[in-house]
Amino acid sequence: MPHWRQAHRLQPNNWTYKRQAWSIEDPGSQHDTDAYDSNWLKDVEQIGAENYYPKIVA
Repeated sequence: MPHWRQAHRLQPNNWTYKRQAWSIEDPGSQHDTDAYDSNWLKDVEQIGAENYYPKIVA
């Protein structure tokens, strides 16, 4: 858990780290856990669903 927290601190917008940490802590949950003060839904709402994936530039 300390490594995940450090990864979240160093790259707060990195969804890969967050998804992995959340799924290990509480698979299938979309609620805050004792280990992390955020969750997928809260973070997507904070940055906006339109920003979840990088924009495609043609």
